[in-house]
Formats: sequence, structure tokens, C-alpha cells
Amino acid sequence: MKKNGTGTQQLLKIKLIFIVIISGLYGPHNAFAQTAARLPTGTIKGFIIDSASKTGIADVSVMLHEANGEATIANAITHSDGSFELTNIPYKRFNISITHISFKTRQISLPSFTSAIIFVGYIPLSSLTNQLQEVVVVSKKKLVEQSLHKIIYNVAVDADSKVLSSFDIMRKVPLLSIDINDKLLLNGSTGFQVHINGRPSTLLVKNASDVLKSMPASFIKKIEVITNPPARYDAQGIAGIINIITNKATVNGYNSSVNVTAEFPTGYQLGSYVTAKTGKFGVSVNAGLTANTSPVNFTNFNRRNFLSQQIIAQKGEGYNNTKSGYVRAEMSYELDSLNLIAGGFSATPGSATGSFLQNVVINKFVGTPLQAYKNGNETISNWSGNEISLDYQRNFKSSAEKLLTLSYRLNNTGSDGITDISLIPLLNYYNRQSNTYNTNRFSETTLQVDYVQPLFGYLLETGLKNIYRNSNSSFDYKNKDTTTNIYIKDEQLSNEFNYNQQVSAGYIFYSIKKENWSVATGARLEATAVNANFKSSGTVAVQQYFNLLPNFTFMHRTGKAGSINASYTQRLERPSLFYLDPFIDVSDPRNIYYGNPNLLPATSHSFQVNYFTYINSTSMSAGVFHYLTSNSIERYTGLTTDSIAFTTYGNIGRNKTYGFSFSANTTLFKQLSLSLNGSGNYITYQQSKSALQINEGFTFDAFAFAGWRMKNGIRLNGSLNYQSATIQLQGNSSGYYTNSFSISKAFLLNKKLTSTLSFINPFQKERIIITEINDQTFHQYQESRTMIRRISFALYYSFGKLTEDIKRKKRGIKNDDLKNN
Repeated sequence: MKKNGTGTQQLLKIKLIFIVIISGLYGPHNAFAQTAARLPTGTIKGFIIDSASKTGIADVSVMLHEANGEATIANAITHSDGSFELTNIPYKRFNISITHISFKTRQISLPSFTSAIIFVGYIPLSSLTNQLQEVVVVSKKKLVEQSLHKIIYNVAVDADSKVLSSFDIMRKVPLLSIDINDKLLLNGSTGFQVHINGRPSTLLVKNASDVLKSMPASFIKKIEVITNPPARYDAQGIAGIINIITNKATVNGYNSSVNVTAEFPTGYQLGSYVTAKTGKFGVSVNAGLTANTSPVNFTNFNRRNFLSQQIIAQKGEGYNNTKSGYVRAEMSYELDSLNLIAGGFSATPGSATGSFLQNVVINKFVGTPLQAYKNGNETISNWSGNEISLDYQRNFKSSAEKLLTLSYRLNNTGSDGITDISLIPLLNYYNRQSNTYNTNRFSETTLQVDYVQPLFGYLLETGLKNIYRNSNSSFDYKNKDTTTNIYIKDEQLSNEFNYNQQVSAGYIFYSIKKENWSVATGARLEATAVNANFKSSGTVAVQQYFNLLPNFTFMHRTGKAGSINASYTQRLERPSLFYLDPFIDVSDPRNIYYGNPNLLPATSHSFQVNYFTYINSTSMSAGVFHYLTSNSIERYTGLTTDSIAFTTYGNIGRNKTYGFSFSANTTLFKQLSLSLNGSGNYITYQQSKSALQINEGFTFDAFAFAGWRMKNGIRLNGSLNYQSATIQLQGNSSGYYTNSFSISKAFLLNKKLTSTLSFINPFQKERIIITEINDQTFHQYQESRTMIRRISFALYYSFGKLTEDIKRKKRGIKNDDLKNN
């Protein structure tokens, strides 16, 4: 009983001490509140401006103190125009302290209240920038981070971003690599989408690599690799989404840069961007131009037909000239602190010319040649695209996480191509001159609403979306009448094609975060209606289908810098116009190509587990994944009865991929930066209509980068990339490697001008790629020889002033549900 009594007394003492402490903390505040309640109250208003530019400064801390004390009575943060307001202030004498990380701190004594409002006017602050001889910034932001759904590569933290292009920086991002045709790969796959600032863009539809080459890496803030997209994203892309977040910083003023790159013997790239802001209005514009003249490409082609006992041998050479440009603009206007209107526009014109000449010989397996001729092609093509978007974003005072977004987007693209074909007989063949004309038009209209609501302490996301697409393709094939020299239309090879698709979708997504673990789950329901019409033949194809696509993600934080992430996602592969277009390419009469308008979407199951850790300045990640796709869209080649090869697409595949990935980034001696990325896949392709046709094998790719930053401002960079042989449904292509070295130097005040000299593949003049197709009825061998040794010189110049961000919407339209070439 004494023990219990003693315990009770101790508990009472603890409670008493606790009450005294709380009273001591709360008492002065309560006394002030009671005093304030008795005194009349007023408002203090004013503006904080930059003493140099005379423009308002956002995010300045304004603290109110009693004239005879240091306690903070009230505080405020300035708006984008530099304004602030302190309300419910008792009629007494006060001082204010004004602080900002980029400006000198000021303290001002205020006059006594003579009315309900004290207007302190425009208070100028002096910038600290002009007073610092040298500033050494030690960034606490990590180069690589992992969140619940994505891996983030902070390009702005990478010192090499000042000398590399956006295309080159992509190689350093975990899980990413670049193939022989300068196409991005994610976990060794091309089945993904690329976004800019959270939305797909017409910039990256036609010539993504050219755009990225002309865009300096310093334009990019970070790159997000979303390997398991949540339900709010469209379901296209087995591997996921690559989201490029551009820099948004600007002032009530402007910031700009210009970059020029010349390559020998291929061409040049020009790029520029500018961001500006005045008051509540902000704009960001970037533009670029690329011109390439490819060196002569040599090909050697051989096909053995086991049924006809014939061999066709083709040797050819050709080149291509391309010019492409882009301009992209984003604008925003802040109606007030809770309402934002944002808009965007982009345009992407381009053109290309090409020439190709080949010698063709057809033999029996044993015997003299049966036929021989020359095949010449001259091509001219043009393309263009434009995009307009408008978004309204509504925030709420009740919760910073509550968000409503309404979005509209209109996207139009088109292309035209003309090919002149000349067949010159050499042995037992006919003389023919033909031309083809193919035109494509694509339009897409999207409406979307998204809503985010805190629920039981966590986040619930939901939304609706409707996409209407219209694709038109017309193609004419004409043969020259040798007697009249008039080109006559071939009705059998000419056609018109109209394709309409409507996708209506709704999603719900719920995420929970508690201590060291996070869980997110959701589902997306999509209804698709398709109407395809062949005007010339009268054929109509109608499709309607529903897809319910669940996803689940789990992440656990291990220690201060480690995490493990596991996910399951269902994804779709819808065919784009490239796969659907039935235009028959007969530029090579022995090898024809065409699309398949009857393609259906394929469903894929994706399982992934990733581990990430950060030790000092070193980030490391490793993961395993599995993709399973039924009824996949595959390219295949077959033979007609008259030994003509046709290549098209069909829902004929059943694919399994087991893979792993790894990456590491580190900095040694504060000057040497090292990066290593790699992935391996064991792929199995099986033709769903034939259990006999199976192709499988292991593929591997790796990229290594080293950069040395010298004290005199010179940077030395080197890289090595290896890609093993690739596996296809009917065959494989040989592997390759690339290497490059560069030296760069920064000049002028604040090092705003940077020059870079690069040597691309200095030890390898040409690349030889061998592609083979093995079929029960034929064997096909193709060898391509391309010159890859190049020298590049680049200049990058930046100018302007930065202190404040352009406000951008948090959500928008993301149409990523189409499989592109």
C-alpha cells in the first residue's frame, strides 16, 4: 500500500510540474491575447521590392515585434508581387524585421496607429549577390532519389550538366540507356512514354533524339523514371514513363541561354530558351533547330528461299538529309493565391530527303543468275505538329493537399511523303518508273478533370478523362506509261483509310504513408471504341472493349538513406497510326512493308522490386523485374507464293522478360564523378499461333561515365557504352559499343560561356550491324555499315537573372496510351 501511495504522490508531482511548465509557456501568450482582445486592432500593409530592379520579391519573411521587446507577435510571407499584410494587430508601437536568403536583413520602426491601417509603402532590399566575392554552394540535395513510384535524377545537382546535352545526360540516369539508333531504352525496353513537365509532347513524337541533342542539360531540373505509374496515368507502356522536368526559375525579369553545336561530318544543332515573369504572369519558351547529313550507308542483303530454291542478293548505298525544328511555350497567370490558369503551345516542323541505289541479283541455289536489275529511290518527306493546352488549377485554404484541376488539350500532327522509284533491267527484268504519295493526318482532343482529397489523414485521388482521336491516311501509287509518259494510278495499290478512336477512362487511387513505409493502390477503368473505314474498298472494322487495370505499390524506408520498393501494375499497348497505317511501301519490290488496321491492344503484367541506398556521396540501386505480355504487337516477315517478302504487324506474340538492373553514381576527391548503369534481360518470344516458333536469349547493356573537374575550370569527360545482341521474334541483331571523350572550358564573368570539344567513337570509324531472320521457309541476312566517327564543337551561353519561380500547374493531361514506333 505504501508503494502504491508513493507512486500516486509521484504521479501528482509530475502532473503539477507539467501544468507549471505549460502555464509558463502559455501564460504570456494568453496575457497578450487578452490584452489584444481589449484593445482596438488594425492592419499593417506594404511591399518588399528589389532595390536594383524595383520589382516585388516573393517569399520574404516579415516578422512583427513589440517596440520594447523581442517576442514575435505576428509574421507573414510576401506574395509574388512582394506584398504582405498583418491583420488583427493591437494599437501599439511595433518594429518589423525583414529577412530573405538572397537579400540583406532590414529592421524598421513603425509609427503609431492613427487609423485602422498602417501602410509602410515600398521597402527596398539590397541583394547579397553584389557583396560576395566568391560563393561556394554545398548542395544538400542528392543526385539520385527514390520515391514511392519513381527514381529521380536531379540533373541540376550534376556538375556535368553544364557541358552535356540532354541526350548525353540521359545515359547517366538509372535504368536508362540508348540503343544503336539513338533511341532511349528503359530497362532495355522501348515500351515506355516520354513526358515533358508531366505531359506527353509533340516535340518527342517524331525526332526525340534530335530535340534532346539540341537541348542543353542545364535546361533540365530533374528526370523522373516512373517504373510503376499509378492509376492516374494512362495505361500505355510496359516499362513505364520518363518524365523530364525543366527548370522553372525566373524573376520579375528574364533568364535566357543560347547553345550551338557543330558536328563533322553530320550537321549542326541550335537551341535556346528564355523564361520571364512580370507580376502574376510568367512565360517560358524554348526552341531548337537540327540539320543532319548522314554519311553514305552501305547495305548487303541476302535471302535464301527454301521453297523456290532461290537466292536474292542486294547491295546498296544511300544517304539521308534531315532538318527539324521545334518551339515550345508555357504560360501561367495567378488569379490569386488559390487559382491558377496555365496554357501551352508547341510546334514541330521537319523535312527529309533521301537517295538509295541498289544492285539486285536473283539466282537458283545452283546455276546461273535468273534476273538482275538496279533499283533507285528518291524520297522527299515533310512533317509538322502543333499542340495547344489550357489548364485551370484550384487550391483550397482548408488543406494544402486538396486540389482540383480541369484540363483541355488539342494535338494535331501530319506528314507527307513522295517516293520516285526506278527499276532498270540488267537481266530478264522489266523497265518501270513509279511514284508513291502518302499523306497522314492525326488529331487528338482531350478533356480531363482530376481531384485530390485528404481522407482519414491520407490522400485519395480520382479523375475522369475522355480522348477522341481521328487518323486519316491516303496513298496513291502510280506507274508511268512509257508510250504517253503519263503516270497512271494503280487502283489495287491505292487506298484511303479513316480511323476513329474514343477512350473514356476513370480512376481512383489511394496512398498511405506512415513512419517508414508507404502503400498505394488503385485501379483504372478504360472503355475504348474504334471505327475504321477503308473508303476505296468499303471495308469497315468496328471494335469495342473494356480494360480494368489495377496497380499496387509498397515502399519501406531502411535506415536514413535506404529503401526497398515492390510493385505490380497492369499496362496496355494500344497501336498508334504507325502500326495501323495500311500504306504499302513498295520502294523495294522484293521487300514490301505495310501496317495492320485490325490490331488490338495487348495487356501486360509488370512485377518489380528495387532497392536503393545512399552512402555519403554515393548512390546505388539494384532491382529485378518481370514483364508478361499476351497477344503482344509484333513485327514479322513472311513470303508470298511469288517469293516477295512482306513485313507487317500482328497480335501474334506472347512475351516473357526476366531482368535485373543496377546503377551507381559517386564523387571522389571532390573532382572525379563516376557513373555506371546496366541492365540484363532474359527474353522469350513465342508466336501465339504456333508453339514451334520460339526465340529466346539473354541481352545486356552497360554504360560507364567518368568526369574530372580541374581547378582551372576545365572539365574532362569520357564514356563507354555496350549493347549486346538483341532478341526478336524471328531472329536477332548483333551487338555494338560506343565511346566518346570531351574537354570543356568555362569563360567570361560567372562562367556564363562554356565551350566543349568532343570526339565521338575516335577508335571506331564505322559500325557494322548484322540482322538475321530465321523462318521455316527462308533465312534472311542483312548487313549495314555506317560511319560513326565524329568531331563535335559546342558553345553554350547563358544570361539573365534568377530569384523567383514561375508558378506552374501541378496536374495536367498525360496521354500516354499509344504504342509508338
